Amino acid sequence: MKNQSVIVFSGEDIDVIKQQGGTGNWVIKTEKLTQTEYVLVVRNAKKGFNDDMYEHGQAFLLGKIQAIKELKDESNRKLIQISEFIELPQQEHLKDAWKTLTGSQRYPVSYKETSELIAYLRFDLIHADWQIMQQVEEEEVNLSLADIINEARQKIAKAAKVDGSKVNIQISF
Repeated sequence: MKNQSVIVFSGEDIDVIKQQGGTGNWVIKTEKLTQTEYVLVVRNAKKGFNDDMYEHGQAFLLGKIQAIKELKDESNRKLIQISEFIELPQQEHLKDAWKTLTGSQRYPVSYKETSELIAYLRFDLIHADWQIMQQVEEEEVNLSLADIINEARQKIAKAAKVDGSKVNIQISF
């Protein structure tokens, strides 16, 4: 049963989140997110986009988590893929979301019990007007077996903090 939600302090705006199919570039542990149901996106006006619509620290989007995807161009960074989302209303109590929910912590990712998050939002999620998030189609990349093994070797070496020449991969057919 999913009972946790993740809160991210993001410089992305809604258009970027829609283009990506979620909120991205997070250094997070995929295992930690197995019990997460929702992602709450809070505006970080000091990074990325700076529009007049949302204030720094304001919650502006709630999404249902569909999956966690590794970003190919970023080492160890993930995209929190969203299946459906709600653009949150402009309500006064949502303007201090980051401060209230995380105590203004410096790390841009935080976790909360879903029941606590829903109580804070004061929002009826059952009758809410959820919008479908269009998922971005990934380009299929045809790699040779040698390329795949080399990529795996490099990732294993990086995770183990050893030189790539120290990693051997054996395939039995």
